[in-house]
Amino acid sequence: MNIITVINAKGGCGKSTIAMNLAAGLGNRGRRTLLIDADLRRPNVAKTMGLEPGTGLSQLLTGQATPLDAIRDTGMASLWVMTAGHVPPNPSELLASERMGSLLDPANGWFDWVIVDAPPVLAVTDAVILAPMVSGVAFVVRSELTPQRHVKRALDTLMTGQPRLLGLVLNGVDLERNKYYYSRYYGYEHTHYYSAPAAS
Repeated sequence: MNIITVINAKGGCGKSTIAMNLAAGLGNRGRRTLLIDADLRRPNVAKTMGLEPGTGLSQLLTGQATPLDAIRDTGMASLWVMTAGHVPPNPSELLASERMGSLLDPANGWFDWVIVDAPPVLAVTDAVILAPMVSGVAFVVRSELTPQRHVKRALDTLMTGQPRLLGLVLNGVDLERNKYYYSRYYGYEHTHYYSAPAAS
């Protein structure tokens, strides 16, 4: 089982959307995929997917629910979701618990992929707690919105746990407005391809 945590420095980068699209894409390829909303302070997955919060991760970690209670079928191909559940008073303690470690144990073999939507690094310590538990971390940066100093500080903080950083995802790029910069690296033909309307 491969487990990827999707993280950002601060909110507003589209992190949850990236996590959901990644999970849906893996599901569409026939990979049994679970999307977990591990932002127990400001959960977003249930709202974005149009689901009731219901029983979720917080109830599982407090022993009030089993995985079967907390995992829901989304109706999409090979994609299941575990919402954050009720907002608890002690998110960091729950995420550092033995139950969370067991949930993310690759040996359990319930799914091919698990995508974890984690809280922003600079807001709380939760993401730093989660990062060493997973196979790798994808760090989301919002184009022209996330300050470089925030990215550097967040990565410095994150890497204290020595996770495997898979790479950075640059989100919200305006290809038309920034095509000059893309043409410098990829050539005019590639930039034109992205900005031109698709042929009918």
